[in-house]
Amino acid sequence: MPKENTKQLSFLYTMLFLQAVSYIIVFFDIPVVRQFLLFAYLTLVPGYLIFKLLKFNFNHLETLVFSVGFSVAFLMLTGLALNELGYMAGVSHPLSAVPLLIVLNNIILALALIAYLKGNFSSMPQFSFGLIKWSAPLSLPLILSVAGTMFVNVYADNRLLLLMILTISLFAAFLTLKGKVPST
Repeated sequence: MPKENTKQLSFLYTMLFLQAVSYIIVFFDIPVVRQFLLFAYLTLVPGYLIFKLLKFNFNHLETLVFSVGFSVAFLMLTGLALNELGYMAGVSHPLSAVPLLIVLNNIILALALIAYLKGNFSSMPQFSFGLIKWSAPLSLPLILSVAGTMFVNVYADNRLLLLMILTISLFAAFLTLKGKVPST
């Protein structure tokens, strides 16, 4: 098997694996993992597939931004179509988690198959993780927002959300004062 065909096939296997993981997460209702992984999956993968099918050739940052934009547009239009056509098809709650996930994953799988058959993976982006040390502190507000929302819904306690607001303001203050404070 040529190297390029192996890369395309591994991309297709990755898409199938991500879809299987998304089904498992939704059907077993794993709370925090569901929010994080499905958010990342649905904001990157559909847009990246659309981006590859349109054969744009931009740098990595522009590819990421366009992928997120295409994903948001894809999710909005798919939700609109499912909401309008779901009742006609006899689905009583077309925007609930299971019908929405089934439709989205089927469309994403179709996009992945079309991209696989077109073979447009000569320039797969290679991301470097040189700034990985900043990923943990910068993901703290995201983690606090998800956990804080769950605490508010279950225990009516908003302390984690207040801590999230405090961390965001501390990040803003740090970034503002970073170059202005003299080092000793």
